[in-house]
Amino acid sequence: MAKLAGLSTTGFNRTFKRHLGTSPERYVTQVRVRETARLLL
Repeated sequence: MAKLAGLSTTGFNRTFKRHLGTSPERYVTQVRVRETARLLL
């Protein structure tokens, strides 16, 4: 994704965290957990 955005990996991670308040890895984990919880209910 960093390459698509024209950024280094570090730059992408910094920009992502600045805008969304969390790292890309944590964001993906949170989305997966929410979707799993939604499917279980």
